[in-house]
Amino acid sequence: MKENTNQRLGHYLLLNRFLCFKSVKHKFFAITFVATHVPLISFVIYLFINKSFTASITEWLILLVATLVGTAFAFWSIQQLLKPIDYSIIALDHYLSK
Repeated sequence: MKENTNQRLGHYLLLNRFLCFKSVKHKFFAITFVATHVPLISFVIYLFINKSFTASITEWLILLVATLVGTAFAFWSIQQLLKPIDYSIIALDHYLSK
């Protein structure tokens, strides 16, 4: 049974090993932050590979703003998705304290 559980939770266990945060919310935020910055990182790698540093400041700003807006939206969305869990924890704590 333990092997079956480890197989089903393999991705979670791997991420849990590398993400040292205790809060699930912070783990989500870290993953989302990295994922939304892939376009920016890809663009920088592309420029270095082609040795073309001629990207205009406008292109950089558009890419940066789009990445930051995507990150903010992802963070807000995760916060909203986790609200029921937060409320459940509060209710359980309240129930246990009585």
